[in-house]
Amino acid sequence: MGGCISSPAQAPSGPQKRVHALYDYNARAKDDLSFKKGDILILLDQHQENEDWWYAQHTDPKYNNQQQPIV
Repeated sequence: MGGCISSPAQAPSGPQKRVHALYDYNARAKDDLSFKKGDILILLDQHQENEDWWYAQHTDPKYNNQQQPIV
């Protein structure tokens, strides 16, 4: 897995895999997901063409909660 998020871990309340951002990332394209160091992201699905990328959703609704690819 890429270097900007922690390794996936089971969420205590269910099967969702959640990761903690290891540093800030500002979206560079309209389909990117911005997040700050320490933010929690929910992994939704692994990218089919590049296994280092995941589709994720931010746990904070102010980030629009669209699923976006992340490293």
